[in-house]
This record gives sequence, C-alpha cells and structure tokens, in this order.
Amino acid sequence: MRPLHLDQAPLNFAQIAAELHVPNVALKLYFSN
Repeated sequence: MRPLHLDQAPLNFAQIAAELHVPNVALKLYFSN
C-alpha cells in the first residue's frame, strides 16, 4: 500500500478508497463533512 500524505488526502481519497475497497457509505460520510 502506498503511503498516505495528508496534504494529498482530499485529492486522492477517491482513488485510495477504491484501492482499499471502502464502502460507498464511508465515501458519503467523508464528503458530507
């Protein structure tokens, strides 16, 4: 797994989530905040 840089998290979160198989619910919660 690639290292996660906090400054890049907002830009790469969708890609990281896809690689980690994060449920869509988690994505909705993340972007709703």
